[in-house]
Amino acid sequence: MKKIRRKPSAVVIAIMVLAVSLLACTLTDSIGFGPTAIPTIVEITPGSNTIAGRVWHDLCANPAQGESLPFITPEGCVIAPEGTALVANGIVDGNEIGIEGVEVLLGEGACPAIGYRSAQTGPDGFYFFAGLYPGTYCVSIDPVTALNSSLLLPGRWTAPDLRGSDEMTSVTVTINETNLSTEVSFGWDYQNFPVYEAPPTPTLTATISAAEPTATITATLVGTATPTLPAGDPRAGLGAPTFQDEFASGGNWPLYEDEHARFEIGEGELIMNAFNPDYWNSWMLTSPTISNFYLEMEAKIGSCSGLDAYGLMARSQLTDDGAVGYLFGVSCDGRYSLRVWDGSKFTKLANWTVHADLAYGSDQTQRIGLWAEGDTLKLYVNGHLITQVSDSTYPSGRFGVFVSSAATADIEVQVSEVSYWILP
Repeated sequence: MKKIRRKPSAVVIAIMVLAVSLLACTLTDSIGFGPTAIPTIVEITPGSNTIAGRVWHDLCANPAQGESLPFITPEGCVIAPEGTALVANGIVDGNEIGIEGVEVLLGEGACPAIGYRSAQTGPDGFYFFAGLYPGTYCVSIDPVTALNSSLLLPGRWTAPDLRGSDEMTSVTVTINETNLSTEVSFGWDYQNFPVYEAPPTPTLTATISAAEPTATITATLVGTATPTLPAGDPRAGLGAPTFQDEFASGGNWPLYEDEHARFEIGEGELIMNAFNPDYWNSWMLTSPTISNFYLEMEAKIGSCSGLDAYGLMARSQLTDDGAVGYLFGVSCDGRYSLRVWDGSKFTKLANWTVHADLAYGSDQTQRIGLWAEGDTLKLYVNGHLITQVSDSTYPSGRFGVFVSSAATADIEVQVSEVSYWILP
C-alpha cells in the first residue's frame, strides 16, 4: 500500500530548519544593536553538514498507454520528452503530498556511489542525513528495490530530471564550510494514479477573427538555399523563392490590432500577439492568389504552454462568411494540426498530434512549411516531412499567418521570414 501523507505546515518546516542550524553552529559573539554592533560569528563544527530533502507525489493524470493525448493538457502535466505521453511537471504544486517509507541512499564521492548511509522518508516524505563532513556525496533512490518497489511502481521520476525513468535516479552533491544544509528532492509520478478522465474538447466554431487582406505585395525578394539543409527539405531543391519577406518593413501586410490580437513590425520581424487564452484564432492575409506552391515561415514563440499556437493560413478565399482556407499550426506542447475553416467551423484533416521533429516549450524557434499541389497537402517541420493528406476543398487562394492562445495571456510570436515557391 502506498503511504502518502500531507506536507507539514510552513511553521513546522521553519522549526526543523532552525533546529538543524542550532545543532550545527556555536555563536562566539552576541548580536549588538545600533551602528556599532558587533557582527555574529558562526564557527562550523566538523561533521555538522546536512543533506535533506523530500520525496513527493508529483500529480498528473495520465491516459492509458496507447491512448491519444488529450486536446488540452491537464493541470500539472506536460508532454513527456519522448513526445508520446503526459508526465507531471516536476514542480511541487500546492496540493501535492509526500511519500512515506521510501529508502534514500547516500554514497561517498560523485555518482554513482552508494553504501555510506541510508535513510527512509518520514510521514511527509522528508529525509535527512546529518553529521556530514565537507566533501562530495551521491544521493540516490532505486525504485526497484524490495522496499521501494511496493511504494513507487509503476511510475517514473519527474525531479530532479524531468526526463527520468523508473530506474535509479541520483544527484551528486558537494558540501563545504559555507553550506550547512543542502536540499535534494525527488518527484515521482504514479502511472495509474490519479485516475485519468478525458477533458471535453473545446468548441472553436465561433472564435475566429481575420483582418481584411487588403495589402498587395510590392516586392519580390530572392535568396539562396542553405547548403546544410536536411535531405528531403523542399527548400533545398526549389532554388530561389518566388517571394521572400524578412520584414524590413510592413508594406506587404495589412497590419492591425483588435480586442483579440495585434500584428506589428519590429526590427526585422513580424510580431504577433494573442491577448486572451480563449482559443481565438486571429490571422492576417496578403496577396497574391496562388494555387500550387510550397509556403514556409520561420518563427519563435515566447513564454507559452499547452495549445498556444501559431502557423500558416493558405488557399484562403473571401466569402460571405469571411475568409476561409487551410490552417497549418504548431503548438507550444509539441503538436501540429491541419484544419479547414469554412467560415463557421473547423474540419480537422490532421488533429493536434505530437511529433518528434517538433520542439516543445517556451522560447522555441521552428521552420514550418506547407506543400500544396492539387489535392495533395504535405506538412514540413524544420525541413522534415511529418505527414501528408489529400483534400480538394480549396484549390487556390491568398496566404498568411495566424496566432492563437489557449493557455497563456498575451503570448508573442516573432516571425523572422515568410517565403513561397511556385511549383512548376
